[in-house]
Amino acid sequence: MVISNRGCHKLRRLRLVQCFHQMSDEGFCEMDEKLPLLEELDISLCHYVSSIALEAIGRSCPLLKSFKFNNDGSKKEAFVIVQNMSNLRHLQLVGNNLDNSSLSATLNGCPHLESLDLRMCSELELERILRIRCDEQLKDFRDSDALLDGFQLWGLLDGFQLWGLSYETEYSVAVYKYQCEKRDEKEKR
Repeated sequence: MVISNRGCHKLRRLRLVQCFHQMSDEGFCEMDEKLPLLEELDISLCHYVSSIALEAIGRSCPLLKSFKFNNDGSKKEAFVIVQNMSNLRHLQLVGNNLDNSSLSATLNGCPHLESLDLRMCSELELERILRIRCDEQLKDFRDSDALLDGFQLWGLLDGFQLWGLSYETEYSVAVYKYQCEKRDEKEKR
């Protein structure tokens, strides 16, 4: 991989957004071994990144303080993040399939966590106790129903942009619409 082969071992921040087919688990595993000083990582909309790469990131980047993984990731990926990135201060999982047990594990596994962004996490249903815990433990908490103000991903294709959130594929649009429908159903109950 070009990034890790060019002597970037002192790199502290890395943002790889919309790497749909270009980045895989193998690429991340290779790259992360060469970036031990990495403190901030954003791998949003990199859909071929699984728990294998996330575990490698956690092992190889012990100084990681800020992590953005804005994908439609699974609960397993959320648990892997928590198990391998316990020094995180800031975590953003917009659009992830995180549920209450994943959120509880995040709060337990990341004791230094200050901010947590879970907007559009449609599987999340905050109960009273869990809501109180988030409010007490975190300085900045954005739950699944929070507006997407100020949240923007790079790229705008086919003119689709909504609430500052840009999507590049029809798949992402479909996921977003589905999540809105689920949220509307939840509000009606």
